[in-house]
Amino acid sequence: MRAVIYCLALAPLLVLAGCGTVHYSSPPVTDGGSLSPSDSNRAEAMAHYSQALVSEVTLGEARSSLVHFRKASECDPSNFLLAVKVAVDFIGHKDYPGAVAVLKRTVPHHPESLELQLLLGTALQGMGNLDAARASFNSALRLAPGRHEGYVRLGVLHVLQGNPRKALRLVDAGLSRVKNTAPIVEFCVNVGQIYLTGGDAGNATPFVERAYRCNPGSDALRELLGRCYAADDRTRAAIAEFSALSEKAPKNSAYATMLGTLYERQEQWDKAQEAFKRAVGGYSPDPEAWFRLVALQIAKEPDAALATLEAWGKSCPADMKSYVFMALLYVQLERYEEALAQFERVEKEMEQDEAVARTVQPLFYFWYGEVCDKAGRSADAERLLKQYLSLCPDSPQALNALAYLWAERGRYLDQGLEYVTQALKAEPDNGAYLDTLGWICYKRGDFAGALRHLTRAARLEGDDPVILDHLGDTLARLGRQDKAIRMWRKSLERDPGQKAIREKLIQAGADKRKLP
Repeated sequence: MRAVIYCLALAPLLVLAGCGTVHYSSPPVTDGGSLSPSDSNRAEAMAHYSQALVSEVTLGEARSSLVHFRKASECDPSNFLLAVKVAVDFIGHKDYPGAVAVLKRTVPHHPESLELQLLLGTALQGMGNLDAARASFNSALRLAPGRHEGYVRLGVLHVLQGNPRKALRLVDAGLSRVKNTAPIVEFCVNVGQIYLTGGDAGNATPFVERAYRCNPGSDALRELLGRCYAADDRTRAAIAEFSALSEKAPKNSAYATMLGTLYERQEQWDKAQEAFKRAVGGYSPDPEAWFRLVALQIAKEPDAALATLEAWGKSCPADMKSYVFMALLYVQLERYEEALAQFERVEKEMEQDEAVARTVQPLFYFWYGEVCDKAGRSADAERLLKQYLSLCPDSPQALNALAYLWAERGRYLDQGLEYVTQALKAEPDNGAYLDTLGWICYKRGDFAGALRHLTRAARLEGDDPVILDHLGDTLARLGRQDKAIRMWRKSLERDPGQKAIREKLIQAGADKRKLP
């Protein structure tokens, strides 16, 4: 220490004297004629160390000081603090072989040093030599079984090498021996989150369980544990965790939304609906909670679903996700004008803000186009479906939708034929696509081809009323009137609200009093 103080005292004098050699030349070294080899090495080490201090403290030349510190360590490998400083520098610059070389020279002089073993293991791990790193960390663990470092470092290695069970055994050993378990708990949380994010809930769960056992009052850990259970298909266990959380924080919308989703998974529809009602009544409800609540109400309580949609519309901020969700739910209720109003809100926001436009998913254009088609706005439907295809040119659903739209309007039949043929290459047994192909054949006057494709479509789709109507029209053009009437009647039976088919049957001589 006196040598360090002496060097620091000399440094200003050297600068004041205008010593130009400080910047460039190496320190003078004795020729060793009057010193033993070890003394000579120490003298050279001290010279480099002095020069390093001058560079680092007085001149602010970090790079120059590091060169001298490294040379000092080479000359005096027994100097513990110097070796640690140099090794840390090497590791910081990702020069792991340099760190290993320094540490291997110093470890024999300090075989009981936990710090040196940890640094050596870290450098070896950085080199990718995991077996040697594990040996160093094992040495650190033997030196200090009551410290957390060895357990955590070895645990990381086991996880990296795909051995989570070995890591868990280390965690259990560490939790039973170490007083300050916080770093081990943090390790468990980090590993659990990594596994969960990677879709491996089975390996995530035991790590998070151990962390939660050490901190049973942590809501954040309880939530993470519940999500692990949910992802691992341990639904009842997940419900238990989120029920406890929701009881403790009844206005927490995230807890209630997750609970509702879990009840849905178990087909406990009433409990799911109750959970989603709590979610939308809580703080900052996620649009998903509204969406799921309305989706549950649509089947049994369409009026309640409409009321919920109206409440959602009044309460939600300018949120694109909410608008799209509401539009899709209105489609399920066959309220196409209301659905279009929501899509138009999104389109208006996109026109006014390019940042919003960049966040909209391509499917928006497909959904919007489909609703325009159902609402009779064919031109808008065509524009939007083309926009979707420009973003997703291989989408069979969009190819079919645009081909069918053109077939209905009797336009671009050749291009429509290309599109639906491409869609059928992706899904050759899709009855809806075969119906489009058959309908294009019909519009082109190929009634035999239309009959072949439509018959197969009906077989695949199970007597869909639209396909049956197309079959009836085709059979009528082929002169098979009796069978055409049977197809139209079956179509009307499947969907009695079809006025156009009712008129066809009456014109064909059917008794309207006997029609469905």
